[in-house]
Amino acid sequence: MRKVLSGGKFYIAPAADRDKDQTFFLWGLKQDILQRMLLPMGNLLKSDARAYAAAHGFEWVATKKDSIGVCFCPLDYRSFLRREVPAGQLPGKGRLVDEDGALLGWHEGYPFYTIGQRHGLGIHLNRAVFVKEIRKEENEVVLAPLASLYKNEMRLKEWNLMEEKKY
Repeated sequence: MRKVLSGGKFYIAPAADRDKDQTFFLWGLKQDILQRMLLPMGNLLKSDARAYAAAHGFEWVATKKDSIGVCFCPLDYRSFLRREVPAGQLPGKGRLVDEDGALLGWHEGYPFYTIGQRHGLGIHLNRAVFVKEIRKEENEVVLAPLASLYKNEMRLKEWNLMEEKKY
């Protein structure tokens, strides 16, 4: 992501590398934080950053595996939850179902899944499926094809408006 100054205000703008952009994560930052924030990699593609690192002797950075999930968590988030949540407070085994409620398999507890997740579902079907919905009360995880995750509306609770500009 990048930081841009427009009309005397700072805004978060999409990164040059759209595949690595995470502007959605910082939507709530206010001006006092944005004005001090540095985002030195926002104008680079990840491949360019890796090439720069390799050319300057940082081979371990240039070749390290991309992070997936909660990148600031030292372990994967499942291990983090198992370690940090007191015993007996995580829901146990539950149902993996399709959009019609048909049983597809079993999961280890809904907190271990996120909307949009495709990998690490613990089930192998002959088609790609993604987590569409998490039903906490039933401890069910709904799996569906990618097209079922598309939405044409959303509800906003807290938000910051930007000027209507393309950055």
